[in-house]
Amino acid sequence: NLEQAKRVGIWSHVMCFYGFPSETPEEAEDTRQFLIQNQDMIPSVEMYFFVLYKSAPVMFQTEEYKIKVKENPEHDLALDFYYTPDSGQTTEEAMARYEDFYRNDFDPWALRINAREHVLLYITHFGTSDLPDLYVKNNREAHESNLAPEVIL
Repeated sequence: NLEQAKRVGIWSHVMCFYGFPSETPEEAEDTRQFLIQNQDMIPSVEMYFFVLYKSAPVMFQTEEYKIKVKENPEHDLALDFYYTPDSGQTTEEAMARYEDFYRNDFDPWALRINAREHVLLYITHFGTSDLPDLYVKNNREAHESNLAPEVIL
């Protein structure tokens, strides 16, 4: 439980993704709301969108998950595939939600150190008291011009 983890000093890193086959827009919004409503107990978040990898269990259960895999013979070495679900969000919709999350909701978790492994190594060595110095502020103008986020020091 996140509340108990915070109470005893356990630093949590939550990884989520949008777009698992059959996930509805309402379920995706539930994920978003959970993160936003619990941001005081979740120090670190990483969001992504579902990727159908070549050897993932879902790839072998396409009928169960009701997806049609878009295989391209020209991409014979591909490790991941696009797919079309019978219901729920499309890959493109999940990618758009992921982009919106980082554009609109990610500020409380935005660290200059993006790789979770580096964050975990940092807090293992230095603790969490200096983490506020590592946070960045999303700058809407920077997003629109594809520039790096503005750093808060």
